[in-house]
Amino acid sequence: MKANKIIALITLSVLGLAGILFLATSSLYKKKSRALDITFPAPEYFPNSLGCFPNIITVILSKDRRVFYYEGGESAFFPHPPPIVYFRATKPDTIIYEEKIDLHETKLSLKNGIGDVISKFNSETERALLKLEEEKRIANMPDSVYQKKKNSIRLNSSAVTIYIKTDSGPKYGEVVELIDIIKLKKVAKFWTEEITQHELKVLNETLTKTPNQSKP
Repeated sequence: MKANKIIALITLSVLGLAGILFLATSSLYKKKSRALDITFPAPEYFPNSLGCFPNIITVILSKDRRVFYYEGGESAFFPHPPPIVYFRATKPDTIIYEEKIDLHETKLSLKNGIGDVISKFNSETERALLKLEEEKRIANMPDSVYQKKKNSIRLNSSAVTIYIKTDSGPKYGEVVELIDIIKLKKVAKFWTEEITQHELKVLNETLTKTPNQSKP
């Protein structure tokens, strides 16, 4: 009888501990989920069948409405996908691989700015979407079929993926403006990402070398 009581007490203790752990982990999960809704990290991308990295560009906003971009990206899951990889021999028979960010400046605008840059990298997808719209008009394609095909095109591996990043300079409204431009360009794959130290270093060097000419 005494042994049965001991076993029962042990069982209740284990169940109680399991319940506490469940509540704790559930609480942490919910908190984590809420955070992910705000700053969802980009998924890890792997080279496609041709051995090339997917079509990724990074757009960085800074103060005074300055906007920069480069081909490639550094994300939470994939911290070092080199946009350009070169190597230099500092010692005989020694090759050091370095990552180089080739940063370009453009304007925060749909035309003659970042909108045109997006079209440059997403031209294949934009042509496919225009062709689909024409097919829908001619064949009187049902909306459900059209939407399914449209989503397939926008999420294709060749479609551009955009990482949106900022330093401490831009205003919230400028980030919203950039996202509006991206949506107008019918880009489906874009995420906000925290700027890396590597990117911030290159950005600060660029800001120092090329001060804002349009600033009064």
